[in-house]
This record gives sequence, C-alpha cells and structure tokens, in this order.
Amino acid sequence: MSENPHPESPRLSHRFSPRTLMAFAIGTLVVTLSLSFGWFGNAWHFIQHRAPHHSTTQLAVEIHTEVRADSKIYRMVDSPPQLIGGLEVLQNRIQYPEMAKIAGIEGRVFLQFVVEPDGSVSNIVITRGLGGGCDEEAVRALGESRFVPGTLKGESVRVKMSIPVSFRLS
Repeated sequence: MSENPHPESPRLSHRFSPRTLMAFAIGTLVVTLSLSFGWFGNAWHFIQHRAPHHSTTQLAVEIHTEVRADSKIYRMVDSPPQLIGGLEVLQNRIQYPEMAKIAGIEGRVFLQFVVEPDGSVSNIVITRGLGGGCDEEAVRALGESRFVPGTLKGESVRVKMSIPVSFRLS
C-alpha cells in the first residue's frame, strides 16, 4: 500500500496519539466526577448545616409522647432527679452505631427531656445531634433509663432536664 491517501478520500489533517486520547479521557472523567461529588458534597453540607435538624427518632418521640397538661413541668426543684446508676450506666447502654464507626463520627448528643413523677422519661428532644445514627441511639438509651424522681415540697413532680451523651471511638 502506498502512503498517499486516495485522492477522493477526505484528508485527515492530524491524528491523535494514544497518549493524547488517554489524557483527554482521564480529564473528562476527573471533571465529571468532581462536578458530581461537588454537587453531592454541597447538598450534604446544606442538609447538615443549613436545614433545621429533625431526626426521625425525635419526630417519632414527639408524636408518641403522651402530653400531660394537668401537671406543671418544673426546672428548679428542692431535690433534682437522679439517674439510677449515674451517667456510666447510660453510657454503657450505648451501642455505637455502625454507620458512625465507619464515618468516624465522635462527639456529644445533647438531649432535653422530662422526668416524670414515677421516674420514667418522656418528651425527649435532641437539642444538638451528631448524625450517623448517634442521635437515635442516644434517644433509645435514655428512653430505657430510670430516674429517682425530683421532689418539690416533699412531692414528686415533673422536671425538665438536659443531658449530654458522649460518643467516642476507642
């Protein structure tokens, strides 16, 4: 075969080398992935930092909590409620969520709740969460806890409290 192209065939002005084609393909892939992950990253940032935080557990607890309008909730009492066994028992009840382990999430979940006159817990609200399943686990562990009820003038009363639940990878 001759090196001269057929006179009627379209003439190619230049050819792309395999290196040039590979560089173009990698560049296109990098741009596509960075745009894709950039969008998802921005959406995740918006969800985590800009949108109001409401976990599904918080909403479920608020919906299923019995509202007792007949008794007042106190913040200051003669004898505040005491967690039976202390914070150590609550921390030992925590099962670190697998999603939080994988993501390396550590920190504290702050919960606000009401200790009832019988020592049970109600109206659990997450005031500051971590995500990754930590919020739901903290609510679950606190819901299973019992308190020595708070008293005012010798009578057991409803008391609003806040408590931090720590999550640390060891």
